[in-house]
Amino acid sequence: MFKLNPKDYKGWARGLKKAGYATASNYDKMLIRIIEEEQLYKYDNLSKKEIKQYANSDNINSLIDRVETNNKRHYILLKSGDTYYSLSKSFDIPARRIRRYNELHRKHVLKAGEIIY
Repeated sequence: MFKLNPKDYKGWARGLKKAGYATASNYDKMLIRIIEEEQLYKYDNLSKKEIKQYANSDNINSLIDRVETNNKRHYILLKSGDTYYSLSKSFDIPARRIRRYNELHRKHVLKAGEIIY
């Protein structure tokens, strides 16, 4: 029986490493960094209803329809609610690559009206 709080992502990451789930010696630190960079801990507080609404929404698929081109470069004009996660999943591009390509700091928060290449 697990005794960790389901929202204790740091404890779970360390437990996965300790249990031998991954062979990388810094697995727990990498996992924690990704969770914090992508602010995935925010989803811990969603209700089951909110999770279902998000999963059934067409937010992710509608991103692809919003792609524009300028000087042979694809971009998207962000709307409220767009996240690194939704961009990453829609375009199958790691969030780190999106940040790097757009020269964004890892703590940069996306805002409606921004252009992301």
